[in-house]
Amino acid sequence: MCSRHEHVQAVVARLNAGEHMPEVKLGGSLIGKTGIADVVTPLKENLHVRHVNLASNGLNEFGATQIAQVLKLSTGLRSLSLDDNSIKSVGAEELAKALQVNSHLHTLHLSCNRIDDAGCRRLAKALTVNRTVHSLHLDRNNAGDEFGIEMGKTIMLNNTLRMLDLGDNDIQATGACALAKALCN
Repeated sequence: MCSRHEHVQAVVARLNAGEHMPEVKLGGSLIGKTGIADVVTPLKENLHVRHVNLASNGLNEFGATQIAQVLKLSTGLRSLSLDDNSIKSVGAEELAKALQVNSHLHTLHLSCNRIDDAGCRRLAKALTVNRTVHSLHLDRNNAGDEFGIEMGKTIMLNNTLRMLDLGDNDIQATGACALAKALCN
């Protein structure tokens, strides 16, 4: 069995060769912010990749910024998992900017990333423009009432979003009421 590093290098080599790889599974590979550039570069060029799992890789804000560049250019990527990477609000803001121009991504997993209320609000605002994301996982972050209010507005404007996971956040009565009102309309 090969090491995590060897596995990452093998996947990167296949991507660089333009191999038809519809799914890239590198979750828990300990890529880190130093190794993400090796993964991102071929992802920008390989149009065959549809699903990417980079969960639990310690990518932080820097890695999220690199992935945002892929989202801006990609026409093939449909599903992206960045769960448990501590991307925080800076990374969420970069991803939100990318979502405003990306018209192909359907599913985005951002669970357990220490994204605060402001970062979650930026993502909600991006979804007022983006009409392709239909599944967003923001559970186990630090979204609060202001996000709940903003997401409520987004839900009223965006009829594409079908699945929204907000479990284990800091949304209280005010934010929850805004979300419930939007869902009832």
